[in-house]
Amino acid sequence: MYLSIFGKNFGSSLSQIQVTIGGHPVAKVFYLGASMGRPDVQQLSLQVGSLGGAAQGTPLPIVVTVGGVASNNNLTFTPNPGNICYVSNSAGTTPEGTTFPAGNDSTGACGDIHHPFASVQGTSEYTGGAWPNAGPGDTIVLLPSPTPYQESGFEGYFMRFYRGPGSSNGGGGLAPTGARGTGYTTLMGYPGATGSAVPFISAPYSKNSSGAVSGSDTSSTSPYIVVANLRINGGGGDGAVNAQIMSNYARVVNNNLSATTAQSAARAGCIAGDGYHMEILGNSCHDVNSPDSGLENHGVYIDAAGSDEIAYNFLYDINDGNGVQLYNSQSVTPTIDNVAIHHNWIYNVAKHGVNVADTSGTGIQVYDNIIANTADGGIRFNSSDLRGCKVFNNTFYNTDVSGNPGYGAIMNDWTLAPGAVTFANNIFYIANGTPFLGGSGGVDSSGATFSNNVFYGGSDISTASALDPHAIVADPLFEAAPAPLVTPASPTNQLAIAPSQAFSLGYFALQSKSPALGAGSTGVSLLVHDDFALVPVGASYDIGALH
Repeated sequence: MYLSIFGKNFGSSLSQIQVTIGGHPVAKVFYLGASMGRPDVQQLSLQVGSLGGAAQGTPLPIVVTVGGVASNNNLTFTPNPGNICYVSNSAGTTPEGTTFPAGNDSTGACGDIHHPFASVQGTSEYTGGAWPNAGPGDTIVLLPSPTPYQESGFEGYFMRFYRGPGSSNGGGGLAPTGARGTGYTTLMGYPGATGSAVPFISAPYSKNSSGAVSGSDTSSTSPYIVVANLRINGGGGDGAVNAQIMSNYARVVNNNLSATTAQSAARAGCIAGDGYHMEILGNSCHDVNSPDSGLENHGVYIDAAGSDEIAYNFLYDINDGNGVQLYNSQSVTPTIDNVAIHHNWIYNVAKHGVNVADTSGTGIQVYDNIIANTADGGIRFNSSDLRGCKVFNNTFYNTDVSGNPGYGAIMNDWTLAPGAVTFANNIFYIANGTPFLGGSGGVDSSGATFSNNVFYGGSDISTASALDPHAIVADPLFEAAPAPLVTPASPTNQLAIAPSQAFSLGYFALQSKSPALGAGSTGVSLLVHDDFALVPVGASYDIGALH
């Protein structure tokens, strides 16, 4: 099995790195480089090996040792039986030098990289490509290729997790137990490929009327699925990756995603869907464009269930919606509860940075994010069900650049219940002449509590800062900041900027004389342990997302 590990301080040489799982050395570590999500996060890719015959179905601790210094050991890998089915659209070579031919659906055989399939999925439910051979516990691996993968699978998608072998639950996997026929069903690109060799699924509207990668549908579910290590451009009605209904335990990890030709009815974008315990980690999401004047194609869109994590993503040029949206449109669950949105970089957004909308309930956490250049609100609320929401240690910069006087860095368009949301240790550095507080429902002490926030700029600074008994009204003194977005992105004004212009840890770091250094509340300590750059907090808490 291929496994990728993400973090920092891995160094620059594979010769200095050892990886153990359950105390056993892995078979081979073959890639060290940048991840496909945040540019500052590193990726290690490896093949696991036999792990000394470790028992299957049991979580084992992963330890990375670099130059003799061991990492944390709280992340685990669970060995589980399964096959690898390779797909290739052209002959090529893996990053570690294994050659493979162009695939052939007639001679393809799972478990053999020298006999790959030509396609992932046929247009029928059970025939064509690798999909009929892959069930719970199995992995479909797209091999490196400079040629886009553009086949059309079931119901017009490139691939739909729909009724695979042994998948009575719709088309996903089953909880891994160590028994064959259980485990995640995975679609992934060969890890460690770089540049144009990273497998690219191209499903623009002109080629594909449905979308790129999708869960099952509204009549069944796709739990325990993984989409990883891929470049995907999805147009049509479902964007790049749509987990669909109740895709519990789905993982969307380390992908470079766009939706340049999303249609008005898509209501999707880069990543959409619902389920319990979904993990949306380390993805780059950009260039979400469509003709939808309602701005409803988002970067990440969770529309029911909960206990989800949206973290370490780089979301920029979201030209037709919100950066991250919580909104229950299907009534699959009464409320959306326990969602953690953290360590994301959200930049150049045509609507709100984070939208905590209809039926968002208890346990919503928004922390250690950088949210900049939003046409509308930095963060918006629209839920009377909201309770105990925590907005801690974020940096909001240049919000409401559309200049709408009813909007603001913080927006509320419904009635906030007492104790609905707490703001602590945030920096609000907003566009000149725009308000900190906005929305038709207003923001006041009846539903929101403020502590140790920095307020700078804005037209209502006295009103906003009066809500915070420990407010700092001063320039936070960033080391640098990106150019303000003068004209907000919109369907008629699409923006496309280089990642280097959107992301830099030099932006928003605090100067040594910043009033935000050491001035934060320690009341966030149960949630905030490091800053956006993954630097430990230390003895005193700073204000904002970066030290």
